[in-house]
Amino acid sequence: MRHFSNRYIFIFSAAMVIAVATLLSLAATLLQPAQERNLEIEKKKNMLESINVPATRENTEELYDKYITESFVLNSKGEPVTGVDAFTVVLKNEQKKPLEEQFLPVFRAVPADGEKVIIIPVEGKGLWGQSMVMYL
Repeated sequence: MRHFSNRYIFIFSAAMVIAVATLLSLAATLLQPAQERNLEIEKKKNMLESINVPATRENTEELYDKYITESFVLNSKGEPVTGVDAFTVVLKNEQKKPLEEQFLPVFRAVPADGEKVIIIPVEGKGLWGQSMVMYL
């Protein structure tokens, strides 16, 4: 059996840690656009499912464009805010702001049954965020 010195073990361990950290960092950087795209598709799919429109990963974009007709942002007073994309508003970040600076995204949809619907995303302290649907 071969014996290695403590110095050799330390240098080998340090080299392995650096190599693995570099590979993980590279993978995370290269896969970030795909991860963001998957999150966007998941958010759209959840909105569609909240209005009872079954969607798959492949047809989510098409169905979203078909059924979600409008999106806008409201401030804490219920007034429309211009220049802010409702889809990019992150409720978790909005909750950390003072009430006067918070934005609420709102989406209008017309499902297959033709009834007009308002979708209001909500964020809770539980495991999942949800969408609240209001029928008009």
